[in-house]
Amino acid sequence: MQVINANLYAAWEPVRISVAENDGLGAYYINATGLQWTSAPVGTPRGNEFGGWIVCQWWHGAPQLFARFAGYEAKTPCSCADITLEVQYI
Repeated sequence: MQVINANLYAAWEPVRISVAENDGLGAYYINATGLQWTSAPVGTPRGNEFGGWIVCQWWHGAPQLFARFAGYEAKTPCSCADITLEVQYI
């Protein structure tokens, strides 16, 4: 799973789920509030830009997962919802 760096000026970016790709743009972890992403894994100099998860009825007419970036005051479009990704252990 990776956040796609498609548009560096966007308030959110699409998320791709793939075990084959790793572009080094961040790291995922699980805490008490569910699945999280950090754009600045331990040992990197820049701050974390993660601002939460959002799901939208967007490009393909089906729900799509996006990662929000912190620091943007973008309103959530009416076709989107802020969500929490909860971990389901199986």
